[in-house]
This record gives sequence, structure tokens and C-alpha cells, in this order.
Amino acid sequence: MSIIEYPTYCINLDSCPERKKVMENQFKKYNINYTFCKAIDANDILFEYEKDNKIQLEKKGLYRKNGLYFKVHVKSKSMWWKKGNGWVGCALSHLIYIMLASQKNEDIICMMEDDISFEYCNKWEKSIKSIVENAPKDWLMLKLHCSNLHCLEFLIKSKNPYINISKMQPNDKTLMWSSGFYIVNKKGMGAVLNKFYDKKNNCLNLFADYAVSDKILYNIQGVYYYSIPLVKNNNNEFDFKSTIESNEEAELQGIRFVDEYYK
Repeated sequence: MSIIEYPTYCINLDSCPERKKVMENQFKKYNINYTFCKAIDANDILFEYEKDNKIQLEKKGLYRKNGLYFKVHVKSKSMWWKKGNGWVGCALSHLIYIMLASQKNEDIICMMEDDISFEYCNKWEKSIKSIVENAPKDWLMLKLHCSNLHCLEFLIKSKNPYINISKMQPNDKTLMWSSGFYIVNKKGMGAVLNKFYDKKNNCLNLFADYAVSDKILYNIQGVYYYSIPLVKNNNNEFDFKSTIESNEEAELQGIRFVDEYYK
């Protein structure tokens, strides 16, 4: 029996084969129907236009690799962009593989990154399928992982297992760290693509103050946090460094919170 009853897409950089091996071992152990997705490396985007007024940065470029071809248009706060740090590549990876899943006419999929641990799945009070089936009727996406300690503390105090992100206070929205593990249905895939994909020009538009996956993905209606922690990052278990160095200590705090919750 599988712990995830839906097709599972896992994003992995070619330069991180160790992470891929760890995830593959977990997928086989828990009978998960998985597909590895070659992550988009921002260094492989050929940018042909750039405008930076020190407040907003705009870039236009083209990605052509691994059988994929699409245009890229980024508009974000200037201070946020650092070429090669992975932020934009990660956001594009989520969007392009949501698109491919939509083209396959998937009803519901699980999307995840390659640093998730299912260590405590045998202690889950509810299965993933049960969480999906009991979600609010208007759900489009269910966020099942968070790496921010303050957000985890906020969620665990909630009496409602499903927290509508669009109705959270503005200061709480800054706590939405991680696009590491979430469920999205067909309507949700369509909503994300309608917002960020220009089909006519085959262009992915990252228009946001912070052009990162955990801002882009949750910028639609019908996104809910599941307030009970299910998984954690596996960085500590395998001595993997965070792909975002500035978040390394913060991720460790989130890992320790989940460990403590299941003690």
C-alpha cells in the first residue's frame, strides 16, 4: 500500500544525484508512484534582455534543454535576484512540470522537491488520501510542508486543520516557506497556468515581488495549509546543505520542530 495514492512528481537537479538516490529509496520503500523531473537550472536560461532600476528587475530569456523549450519573463524586486542561486530555476521547475502534468490530464498530483523525509509517515493521524478527501470543497492546492519554525508554531495552534492562505493576515503570509510537498488538483493546475503561463507566446511569466516558488504557487485562490506537520527536510539526516544558504539554520529549526512533535 502506498502512502501517497496520487502520481508523484519529484524535482531534482542533475547535479544532485545523492538527493535523487535518497528520494528514490523512500519512494520504493513506501510504494509511491513517482516520476523524477529534471529541475530547471537558472544558469541554462539564455537571457537576452535585462533592465534594472534598483527597485524592479526585469529579464527576458529562453530555455532550451532536456527536451523543453519555453520563454522566460521575470519581473521582481531588484534586490531579490541573484543569478545562479536557484530561486528562479526552482519556480520555473514547478510551473513547467505542473504544465506537463496538466497536459497528461492528471486529476490530482503530488509535487515535491528532493529534500523531503517521510520518516514519520507511520505516525500520521490521517492518510494523504483522507486529507484530500476531507479538504474544503473549493480547494485547488494543499500545502503539506513548511520549513519555517514560526509558521509551524502558528499552524499547530490552529483548531482548523485546513488554513486558507488567502484569508491569512498579511504578516502571516510572509511565513509561507517551502514548496517542498503539496497536492494540486486539475482545476488548481489550470489556475496556476492561467496566471503564469502565456500559451500564445509559450512564455512563463514570473511576475511577483519575489519570484520564488513559494510565492508564485500560492498566489491563487483555493490554497490551504494542512496545519498538522507531516514531513520535514532531510538535510540533517544526510548532511545535505540547503540549496539556499541563507535558509540553512531556519530549515534546521523547522526540522527540529517536526522531530519534537513526533517524539
